[in-house]
Amino acid sequence: MSEQKNTSRDNHLRTRALVEGAVMVALATALSYIKLFELPQGGSICIGMLPIFLYCYRWGFSKGMLCSFAYAACCSCCWTVPMPGAGRA
Repeated sequence: MSEQKNTSRDNHLRTRALVEGAVMVALATALSYIKLFELPQGGSICIGMLPIFLYCYRWGFSKGMLCSFAYAACCSCCWTVPMPGAGRA
């Protein structure tokens, strides 16, 4: 019976980590569109990585790296960079 309790608890923690990771990726994606300020050479400072850092601190390195990879994949799909010379007549 105790083995079944441990398995149930492990499944609960895995589900919790998965759901929390998805929420943190969504929150990081939303926060990445908010710029704190722009730098003169074209860069910007945003707080988009803060939820990912919090997730890494809470769940550890391996789960944090998986969450970071999911965030990077999401950002590469969401952000589009215009081609140089596009839109010119």
